[in-house]
Amino acid sequence: MIKISESKIPVKEFMVKNVVTVNSSDSIKETIRKLYLKNIGAAIVMENFKPVGIITLRDIVNSIGTFDNALGSPVKETMSQPLIHIHPDESIIDVAEIMVAKNIHKLPVIINDEVLGIISSSDLVVLFSMMKKEDLVKIFKAYLHE
Repeated sequence: MIKISESKIPVKEFMVKNVVTVNSSDSIKETIRKLYLKNIGAAIVMENFKPVGIITLRDIVNSIGTFDNALGSPVKETMSQPLIHIHPDESIIDVAEIMVAKNIHKLPVIINDEVLGIISSSDLVVLFSMMKKEDLVKIFKAYLHE
């Protein structure tokens, strides 16, 4: 079990480090294939070696329902931008707060345009499930009273 004193653990301790990227000019079809083969729900979109957005399965589903030639269109027309990201030293509680406030489920970890990792709301659920109930209650009561 994780203790409340450990809730300030930085996200770098829990992030997934092997992040999948796609080029902004890649097609939606190429991106779907990449996501399927890696069994993941999102990829960071790169342009000139810099992260410029994120493409999620939700973005893809919305584009397919909206555009006639969605599968052939470039990722840059569908990606979510600007790219919301965090520093690797942000706490897991800060990550949860950002996800709730911005209504996002995947948050890249970036320093100076270098993608170091990604953390998802599913990762946080697993992490919080390992905490003692009493500690979770303390964390969320403190959050609600700030």
